Amino acid sequence: LHPDANLTEHPLRRGLLLGLFGAASLAILAFWWTDPEHAYQRGHRHGSQGDWTGASALFDRAFTGRKVPSRRSEALFWAARSLDLGGEKPEAAVRYAKLRSDYPESYWYPESVYRLIEIHLLRNDSETAESLYAELVEAVPDNPWTREAKKLLGEPEDSP
Repeated sequence: LHPDANLTEHPLRRGLLLGLFGAASLAILAFWWTDPEHAYQRGHRHGSQGDWTGASALFDRAFTGRKVPSRRSEALFWAARSLDLGGEKPEAAVRYAKLRSDYPESYWYPESVYRLIEIHLLRNDSETAESLYAELVEAVPDNPWTREAKKLLGEPEDSP
């Protein structure tokens, strides 16, 4: 091979370069496809199309892959909400409860507790619903979800 020859003209080198390019492309595609942020965005797309099961699975994948607690709790909330909207109340309750216990400082905590109250009322478990409401009042008394829970439970306007 002449030193001035184009590296891509030699068949062996051309094959090697194409192989390296192909391997790099596959690695980038695999990373992109399994990236938790990509999974999160795909979850919202699936949800917007009414595919709640697919959305929840993608949000679960985002939850597993994310490292920052606020981002993890966001993905966990949307996994729960997708299941909830898809009628999978028991599975949704498991995720809402995990968010409640593992991420009590999360932005998504109040709505998760509210959604748990809804699910417990659907199960005719008003005792647990009332207990969750008391927790909301204690943790976030001025939050809109606390006010919504109060209405949901039929609490009088002047009660806490």
